[in-house]
Amino acid sequence: MGDSELVMIDKPGVGVPIYHRIGLPNGCRDLTDGHWLYHADTDERSIAVIDLWDPSGTPSVSRRISTAELPGGPDGLAIDVEGGLWVAFYQGGCIARLSPDGTVERRIEVPANEPLNVCFIGPDLST
Repeated sequence: MGDSELVMIDKPGVGVPIYHRIGLPNGCRDLTDGHWLYHADTDERSIAVIDLWDPSGTPSVSRRISTAELPGGPDGLAIDVEGGLWVAFYQGGCIARLSPDGTVERRIEVPANEPLNVCFIGPDLST
């Protein structure tokens, strides 16, 4: 694991550590409810699910989604209108849709070995 740390800026100049020892920090997306945050660690081949409303008052990692069954490491993230998590897999040549519990629901091969991110476009964000 690396020496990186994920920190939330609570007030100007005040950082609140969320978790430490991140291998290679990458994509970070929150759900529209403002309760959960997804954070990809490419080297560790996992995505941290962070509870921003932890009862302790400090955000914390509630669980990790392993992406070891997919090629490459998770990089950029996007969340669709149904709450599905779309992940680009760096050095994996694919993107995948994961359910909120981490189940791989769909995998799409792309003509690039190192996709970095995914996004939705169009008037209804369906493309």
